[in-house]
Amino acid sequence: MEQVFAGCAVGRDYPHPIVEHATAYREAQRRLFALRSQPETRREAGAVQTRHGSRRKGGRAWR
Repeated sequence: MEQVFAGCAVGRDYPHPIVEHATAYREAQRRLFALRSQPETRREAGAVQTRHGSRRKGGRAWR
């Protein structure tokens, strides 16, 4: 209905989607979860937090 209202059609005036969004999203989530759960990744994240994290001891939170 929206295509008729706009006067264009997917495949004729506008290209078809290149990837299936829901499938690509699930695959990206799966890969990120697998990467984040690896011990070396967790160690590196801890090192980044130690080096770049807030050095404040208590007190008010950042605004």
